[in-house]
Amino acid sequence: ERRGGYGRCHARPWPSYTLHSMNADGSDIRCVSMNTLSDFNPQSLPDGRILFTRWEYIDRDLTYRQSLWTQNPEGTLYQLYYGNTIRDFGSILHARPFPNGSSSQVVATFAPHHGYPHGAIGVVDRSAGIEAPAGEGFTYWTKEFPVVEDISRDYRDPFPLDETRALCSFGDATSVLGADADGKLERYRIWLLDCDGEKRLLWEEPELGCFCPIALVETPTPPTPASRIVDPE
Repeated sequence: ERRGGYGRCHARPWPSYTLHSMNADGSDIRCVSMNTLSDFNPQSLPDGRILFTRWEYIDRDLTYRQSLWTQNPEGTLYQLYYGNTIRDFGSILHARPFPNGSSSQVVATFAPHHGYPHGAIGVVDRSAGIEAPAGEGFTYWTKEFPVVEDISRDYRDPFPLDETRALCSFGDATSVLGADADGKLERYRIWLLDCDGEKRLLWEEPELGCFCPIALVETPTPPTPASRIVDPE
């Protein structure tokens, strides 16, 4: 939030979050985000670009506005990746490419604009076009939630293992912790989900929700795109 600025869709002032780069020791922190609102969930694509979710209000309606964008790591070549006019869901969150896959397909959470970052899980395929409809531009893996719109559903945090399987968190989206005071709501647990919507429980905690699974696997280092910054001198 060090860039400054505030969101436009909150009951009280809420800071905007934008992308920054820094060295591994925490030095040389630079803002590399051009958004007046928020850019978040950054992830490297196999071709070296940075994929992220962008929240903005330009040429959009009121509630369906958090689509996927890309830029080079230095902040140049800012452009739409997918979904600026898609209305099947309000936001595309937690997007990640398949291991050793292309930069045209990512697994993501299809979530509402208002509410918690919980929704359905599916695949975005921009090779069919950056605004391609359901069945072409995106497909659902979680078959019980074929529609999200602006309603929180029960999945989040997909981490793809291959083209047919992903780790994810699953629980009851009516509570951010996955359980109410009486423990009646299902806590979030770690599951293995496949492209047919079948899932298998992998891990749970007796009193806590579990989120954001990440597989510890070797990943090829993405290339660094050539710099587009021109030295004024």
